[in-house]
Amino acid sequence: MRNTDNTEQVGGLAHRQTLITDLRIKHNTVLNLHTGNLIDPTDANAEWVYQIGLSALAAMEVDVLCLGPNELFLPLETFAAFHADYPEIGVVCANVADSVETRYVMRSVSSTNVAVIGLISENYAAV
Repeated sequence: MRNTDNTEQVGGLAHRQTLITDLRIKHNTVLNLHTGNLIDPTDANAEWVYQIGLSALAAMEVDVLCLGPNELFLPLETFAAFHADYPEIGVVCANVADSVETRYVMRSVSSTNVAVIGLISENYAAV
């Protein structure tokens, strides 16, 4: 993952996993969401990096991946093949219906049903 805001990224995936584990210890139920942009689409290894990212998200027990604009650069067939290996991770992007069929994902948190909807900026509509 490339850091584009010129600030130092502290901890990466290990830090994120520690935070998730701590939250799960403190709270009975945690809805674990990821906002996407796992890859830099200009990276020649983007597909490989995406596969590794999905594996990490599965290990962190991410419930739903809301697609970021960078994922939209992957060919649809490749994207679908990668996600077939991780059916436990819900994938949403409500306003990119042509390439992602799932507009929302329902998850049960304690006794409450939660709809997760991912939206992407209109700036990326042509992607």
